[in-house]
Amino acid sequence: MNTDAGHIVVIADLGHYSARQRVEAFARKAHALEMRLRFFERGHDVRKVVRDGRCAGVFLCNVREAELAHEALRGCSKPIVEASRKLEATWPQVFVDEEDLVEMAFRHFRLLQRESYAYCGRRGMCSSEERERMFRARVAAAGAHFTSVSLDVSADARSRKEIRGFLGRLPRPANLLGFEDRIAEKVLEECEAMGIRVPQDVAVLSCGGDPLLTSIGSHELSSIVIPGEEIGVRSAEILRGLLAGEAPAERVSRVKPLELRVRNSTDPSVSTDPVIAKALTFLRAEIREAPGVDAVARAAGVSRRGLEMRFRQKLDKSVGEQIREFRLERALRLIRSTPKPMERIAEECGFSSAATFSRAFRTWTGTTPSAHRAKVSV
Repeated sequence: MNTDAGHIVVIADLGHYSARQRVEAFARKAHALEMRLRFFERGHDVRKVVRDGRCAGVFLCNVREAELAHEALRGCSKPIVEASRKLEATWPQVFVDEEDLVEMAFRHFRLLQRESYAYCGRRGMCSSEERERMFRARVAAAGAHFTSVSLDVSADARSRKEIRGFLGRLPRPANLLGFEDRIAEKVLEECEAMGIRVPQDVAVLSCGGDPLLTSIGSHELSSIVIPGEEIGVRSAEILRGLLAGEAPAERVSRVKPLELRVRNSTDPSVSTDPVIAKALTFLRAEIREAPGVDAVARAAGVSRRGLEMRFRQKLDKSVGEQIREFRLERALRLIRSTPKPMERIAEECGFSSAATFSRAFRTWTGTTPSAHRAKVSV
């Protein structure tokens, strides 16, 4: 890109961990692509900023006054890319793949063997409404009960009152998905105040992966990690293409969630089936040793056939499939948090070879282990 062509106006609210990740990754990639940036957080006249002759394009991320910003940009002739989905837009948006996120959440909740599901969303936000619709449909397909509430997060006292009322009406035991970490953290706080046990009465799972919010409460919060860095990088690449006159392949670009980090707010050992609970607890503790189905059955105190039947009836999967899933979850954590070679990771996670591990990982995530490491290391 010609660095004399002008600058990219960056309009963002950096009050959230995931938003900061997206903006930082966008900035790194944009500089690598020789784009000059100018940052505006809030309080500026958006129309005036983008009409400046030096503005070549616009990057939006988690804009606080989203409706005002969208209204100001309507009809703007400059290329625009947005790394969030507070509102629907006519320009390209990049965000997490909601269908994959919901499936990841549901598969995890299934381990707890409950018939009541709940969703705490954010009022007036496009991505929250989309996530709720998909979660509701997934739960309905399984024949389970679903209920939801949408919160006004700008009014803390009101949102806490709404959460208390919602929890009071919620059939328990229940699995609850929070749209973002701060909503799920409020749910944990209100559960504690109301004497509701977590995860025995309500298992709470959030979306985001903020290291602070998921660890500061009375319970460590299980969370689906939003791929902030990849969203930021892809946004920069799309904006670069727009500046070069290339149309994006799709208006909304979806990025798979990184992983589900299991903590004690959704501890699988509280499954309503005591045999499955023992099996899952044993697997979590011993997965580094690559236990086989027979070892899991002995730990659960049943025959191999009896354990397989329970897993099929209650979890709709075999014991071997659950072992493979736990191995892959461990491998995913090692790929993201260590520089270990893939051969070593395959060995530590119980795969017979790096090639076998690579095939299983690709089937599970849609990408190879090396490609995944490259994405999260950008």
